[in-house]
Amino acid sequence: MSRRFLDRYKFGAESIEVEVNYGTGFSIELGDTVILAGENLQITDIKDGNATRTFKPRLFEVQNKSLNLKGSAIKLSLVDTAFSLNRRYGIISPSSRVSTGSTTTNLKLKKSYGTKIRRTSENFKWSSLIGYKLKVFSDDYSFLEETTLTALDPANENGIIVSPALSVAPSENYIVSIADYSTSTDSNVEALPKTLYVYFNNSMVVTVGNSSTSFDVATGDLPDISVGHLVRIHSADYARYSGEATVTAKSGNTITVGASLGFTPVAGDRIELLGFPDGGKPYVWL
Repeated sequence: MSRRFLDRYKFGAESIEVEVNYGTGFSIELGDTVILAGENLQITDIKDGNATRTFKPRLFEVQNKSLNLKGSAIKLSLVDTAFSLNRRYGIISPSSRVSTGSTTTNLKLKKSYGTKIRRTSENFKWSSLIGYKLKVFSDDYSFLEETTLTALDPANENGIIVSPALSVAPSENYIVSIADYSTSTDSNVEALPKTLYVYFNNSMVVTVGNSSTSFDVATGDLPDISVGHLVRIHSADYARYSGEATVTAKSGNTITVGASLGFTPVAGDRIELLGFPDGGKPYVWL
């Protein structure tokens, strides 16, 4: 227990005490992971280099909970212990199939496996993403457009309302999912989905291998790799597979990492993990 206590706090874990209404907090238990979306609460974000009061959504563990049976606010003690991590974790994002009768702004959705089992509405799983971007696409991607989820359809428990309107009404079985990771350099753009869900990481190829700590990439890939990014390099058949290393320098097309990859990369080897233009860390499997 002592070791676990030290592991929890050795990297400067941040603790926050919050009150939530009874309906929100009743089903939350100790050990649950919750999202604190504090951008409107004027909380100082100490993970921001400028320590601003624009608190980006963040995952916290519920360490303590107090309530009484009179229905007053529930108090939660939240702790964030991820200060040492240079990566992100998340869950798979929701998706739905479009049903018949959809329009360019009102999408009727088919019941999916999870909502059939739990006997809940299909649009319920989209309720936390109102105000965020979605993409609508066909199986072969011949149709692909982005729009924003503006509301759940009050007249149809399996419907959602989007804006701006799609160019055409989507056909049956088109897929609705969250939009791709934003190319904006502003980390506040789509901050909640970035915190909740896992996105595909960047991937690029080595053009020239210089040493076990240095390699070149194509000019077109330079904007997608920066100092501080994690990299992992492997051959197409994974016969060569490096450990993780951090980019420490970038000069022209040459990238230098801070630890040996275990081999000298060759042209065509793939570079995985990396990060995102907004400075976001890569997503990894548990």
